[in-house]
Amino acid sequence: MTQFNTEEILARINLCIEEKGWSKEEFYANSGITSASFSQWNTKRHAPTIKKLRQAADCLGVPVEYLITGNNKETAT
Repeated sequence: MTQFNTEEILARINLCIEEKGWSKEEFYANSGITSASFSQWNTKRHAPTIKKLRQAADCLGVPVEYLITGNNKETAT
């Protein structure tokens, strides 16, 4: 199983949220990811699943690869 660097993923998600000018609540509403899930990622209780990363990427308009690796932000999802 692939291990993700959750801190880096969260930093990229937060950057994309900021670039969109959204609040976290807007991100939750638009992505379908709950504040509880996001909180658990932040506290390292759980890591984001591929399904949740796809939801976040689709919502933010970036490829999943970007959220995971930081590469290819402009590539279509």
